Amino acid sequence: MAGSAADRRTRLTVLVALAANLVIAAAKTVGGLASGSPALLSEAAHSVADSLNEVFLLAALRRSRRPADARHPFGYGKERFFWALLAAVGIFVMGGCFSFYQGLSALRRDDHDESPEGYTAGLIVLGVAFVAEATSLTRALHQARGRSPARWTRRSVPSSRRTAQRSSA
Repeated sequence: MAGSAADRRTRLTVLVALAANLVIAAAKTVGGLASGSPALLSEAAHSVADSLNEVFLLAALRRSRRPADARHPFGYGKERFFWALLAAVGIFVMGGCFSFYQGLSALRRDDHDESPEGYTAGLIVLGVAFVAEATSLTRALHQARGRSPARWTRRSVPSSRRTAQRSSA
């Protein structure tokens, strides 16, 4: 039962990260199209690749819970690593190819003048990305630390002091 509770927490964390990446991808796409910025469009493709990464991780969580059978006597737990590998390769290939394409397209264009709208769009996207990533990070830290964000700042006795207290007793 503890494993399934941990899987639910992990799934929720991955879903929050997926939502954050989709919000960021949408903001970058809108900003890139509005300003004509190939850099923002390239970043939008990278965020879509990050979103696919989260989908791969959700598939890994689901598939790795299957019980052992005759074909896989030790179970399917290691399948998570395979899906994580697919996610990493997908991010690299998709993001790299689209960035390369956008870079070549930008070099071929004749108008190299930067407009203030491009900077404004970039700053708005940066703000949206900051809020979305902060939300995702907060959820991930909550899962990793096992307690609510309000309790993260509580100070505990440093481990060196605990060790000294134990050895003197």
